Amino acid sequence: MDFLHVDATSKQTVENSFNRIAEKLFSGYLLQVNASYYRLIDIEFYYLTDNKNEIYNTHKDIYTHKHLEQLYLGKWYFHDSGIDITIGDGLNHYGGILLRGIAKIKNVQSNSNLIDYQVHGPVKVKSTICERFNSAFSNSPNYFRLVENDTITKPTYIIKTRRINLNPQKEGNEVRYYDSKYRYVILLDKCKLSNEEVNKLLGSKFL
Repeated sequence: MDFLHVDATSKQTVENSFNRIAEKLFSGYLLQVNASYYRLIDIEFYYLTDNKNEIYNTHKDIYTHKHLEQLYLGKWYFHDSGIDITIGDGLNHYGGILLRGIAKIKNVQSNSNLIDYQVHGPVKVKSTICERFNSAFSNSPNYFRLVENDTITKPTYIIKTRRINLNPQKEGNEVRYYDSKYRYVILLDKCKLSNEEVNKLLGSKFL
């Protein structure tokens, strides 16, 4: 879980942390929901430093919910828009990684790279996950966690682009976090577009 730590020394170190965490999640972890396993394919980062001393407020991303759960590291945060993996510092830095897209693994025991289907959109992701939970009266525990997996094929590239459905007129957006490329996407299907065409389509860049 230590790999989720964000270096909040500066805006650049925060962004570098996002890059590192995204690569680790895409290439080293699966999402387990009871007997089902999923690969993360689309995530968005949110991070807000909230120190009393403004000098240390290096990353004031106003689009972060600033919910109490987001103060902690490695917890699940359920909200109206989906589910976050929290990346706070336990003190006064709030953070979350929104799950925007997941891909169902066909058979994790034989091959973690064979995909059954994909789910896109954070609300659909949340619904898909909750549908896999045991019934309300089941005596069996629910397993909902990230598990390390060293058989996942590392993505050829990671697309980095702007987050979706943010209000550019939100008060406090002087630093233009609206434009920040904090959404990370991997394409599991063979992409017929060139890198330049994908960048133009998503307003993105490859890591």
